[in-house]
Amino acid sequence: MPRVAVNVVLAPVRTVVWAEERYQLEDLYYRTFFNRDRTIGLYPTATYETDFGFTGGARFVARDVLGAHEQLSLEATTAAISGVHYRDDVHGSLSTGRRLGDHLSLELAFNLDPAELRAREAAA
Repeated sequence: MPRVAVNVVLAPVRTVVWAEERYQLEDLYYRTFFNRDRTIGLYPTATYETDFGFTGGARFVARDVLGAHEQLSLEATTAAISGVHYRDDVHGSLSTGRRLGDHLSLELAFNLDPAELRAREAAA
């Protein structure tokens, strides 16, 4: 009986391992959403939260932008999929990488909430 329980519990893990070996899913993912050098990519994002529902969006990343491991990241998400428009977000960041040397890196990040901007415009 313990052997059957272990097999049942591990079945999803075995299925994922089998699918990765058979279809090379990681390589397929990178071939689909990134360039050949894997320095620029655009891929879909999705989350589910029990209190809020589904969110979906896309993320753009650019690594090694100017040759010193700089990084640019932009992400836009919306919960309009589940009818909740107040959960739209835009996030972004820019990092200097090794441009300023091995011991100093600066990063600029922002978060834009369109619902908050609409509320401010309505109040003004």
